[in-house]
Amino acid sequence: MMGRSITKRLLETLREEIALASSLDIIISFVRFSGVILLLDDLKKAIARGTKIRLLTATYLGITEPYALTVLKNELTSSLDMRFFNDKTKSFHPKAFFFDDKMILGSSNLSESALTDGIEWNYMIVEDLDSIRTFHNEFEMLFSSAIPCNEKTIANYAKSRRPYRTIE
Repeated sequence: MMGRSITKRLLETLREEIALASSLDIIISFVRFSGVILLLDDLKKAIARGTKIRLLTATYLGITEPYALTVLKNELTSSLDMRFFNDKTKSFHPKAFFFDDKMILGSSNLSESALTDGIEWNYMIVEDLDSIRTFHNEFEMLFSSAIPCNEKTIANYAKSRRPYRTIE
């Protein structure tokens, strides 16, 4: 697999890649407001340039924060296609960011600690289009069967949410 480990903070790498991307697909287990706020301006600038953004997340363990999803929906409006993974019989724990012909695969969720100073391992895959395509095909399959995140589905999630205790 051709790529490179990400030795600087993931936040810096994401900002650089978002600034260049014409498309961005994110599959991430947990979305926290602390991570959303760090990338929100970068995502807004990308959308203003015409970047297509899709995000697949989950309600798994109740860690994803409804407020974080609401902020993304409100701030990025119809330019963001955001969905919930829809299989209650399986855990959902992937973490990848797809940028045109690159991807970052690793352990980081969308939270401040994961993007800045947490102990996380992330790897950027470049030039290995077969591997990127394999992962992205899986993303496409999961995304196509996912439930759209809208005001109603986010509200329903917020009502039924029983957050698992986290250290962040």
